[in-house]
Amino acid sequence: MTPSPGYYEEIAHTADVCLRVRAETLEALYVTAAQGMFDLMRWRPAGPERPVRESLSLEAADLETLLVDWLSELLYLAERHGARWATFGLAFTAPTALAAQVEGTTGWVPERIVKAVTYHGLRLARADDGFWETVITFDV
Repeated sequence: MTPSPGYYEEIAHTADVCLRVRAETLEALYVTAAQGMFDLMRWRPAGPERPVRESLSLEAADLETLLVDWLSELLYLAERHGARWATFGLAFTAPTALAAQVEGTTGWVPERIVKAVTYHGLRLARADDGFWETVITFDV
């Protein structure tokens, strides 16, 4: 996976799966959240690998909605291509808009299906230490 100056950890939730994500920059936060989501899916080989690449642009009303849209679009593209994304090139083009290029491979299937990225308990803010933080919940 693409290295990022951030980290994530799975946190306890009664029915779904949650990630707490921290990163030095907003771009790194979005990349780290994507890496965490795909790691949560616990992929296993299912056939020959073929490289796949996709470009996308997204715009939203606020950063939280943009994060949900970003992760949801990645889930959609993973299902459409039958791919596991591993490399995330992302840049903000406006305060609440991004452009990205993602790369991965086909030939993998998730052992844990993420059905949706939710707004439940979602918060995204800059912490006192300057890092960006979010807690995001996935419906599995």
